[in-house]
Amino acid sequence: MTTDERFEALEKTVGRQRITITALILVAVAAVVMAAAPQSRDATFETITAKELFIVNDAGKVQATLGVGENGGGLSINNKTGERVVQLKADENGNGLVGAYNPKGKGRTLQPW
Repeated sequence: MTTDERFEALEKTVGRQRITITALILVAVAAVVMAAAPQSRDATFETITAKELFIVNDAGKVQATLGVGENGGGLSINNKTGERVVQLKADENGNGLVGAYNPKGKGRTLQPW
């Protein structure tokens, strides 16, 4: 390997190292900026799009469900143990139904609205 070939190889290696170091510095700066950005637990949105929304309590039990999920979706309200107590939904014909459940989550009665 001649001296000129060695210099060329060294220049290529140094060039790659410079690009790598520059990229790492940019990533570090981006991380610092994102970490320093103020983050609020209270947020306001103009529009939220979702197929289902679950609201859970501190114990992780689902307290309310709104969506188009299983059994046609609708709005379900649960007790503190996560058992469904009230449900509002539409049947396959588009009729509104109201359901009330006993404390065990059984014996529901869906009535047309």
